[in-house]
Amino acid sequence: MTAVNQVKHPPAGIGPAGRKVWRDTLSDYTLTPAEISVLHALCTATDQLRRIENAIKGLRSLVSNGSQGQLVGHPLLGEYRAHAETVRKLAAQLALPDTTAKPAKRKTNANRVSHLVAERRGA
Repeated sequence: MTAVNQVKHPPAGIGPAGRKVWRDTLSDYTLTPAEISVLHALCTATDQLRRIENAIKGLRSLVSNGSQGQLVGHPLLGEYRAHAETVRKLAAQLALPDTTAKPAKRKTNANRVSHLVAERRGA
């Protein structure tokens, strides 16, 4: 029995963003039990990051007053950076290919030929 069959549904307590990561990952990959644990941590961190994003969207300002009345970045910005880094590290630990990245543009022979023709015409 594969890991996908063992854990069809996300664990209790995982929110919408985490459930999407869980389902998307396990629909494409079979993970070991250790990787399932990392995936669980990734889903939890993704949910927390989403909550922070939503809180930031609701702010009237991204700055607040510090202890001496000076303007400082809102504390949620630091939390966002920290959680985003955690999500990045957990995803990297799973070492799954990034399916959302656009493939690098490759020049085809037709592109090269049209480029050479344009150069010869002086364009």
